[in-house]
Amino acid sequence: MGDSDVGKSSLILRYTEEAFSSKLVNSIGVDFKMKKKEIHGKVIKAQIWDTAGHERFRAITYSYYRGTNAIIIVFDLSDKKSFISITEWLKQIEKETCKRKCI
Repeated sequence: MGDSDVGKSSLILRYTEEAFSSKLVNSIGVDFKMKKKEIHGKVIKAQIWDTAGHERFRAITYSYYRGTNAIIIVFDLSDKKSFISITEWLKQIEKETCKRKCI
């Protein structure tokens, strides 16, 4: 999760494919990639969702919180606003996850 243009897609590409592209376009809605990794002799398969940071896609991205084991919030070190936005992302994550677990 995180604001638009903070590098979420770049981080996911780097982790899942060990690649980098300076020409990535903004995500539209949600995309995902898979990563298999052997840990202590057991193969773990992770499904990593790449969500769009634009405000107009947030209603869509919130629905992808269901069933998650972890959420990573990304910000841009050169963009103070993206760091300040972490508080709002955390509030929204708590609100959406509580809808499922706190009732």
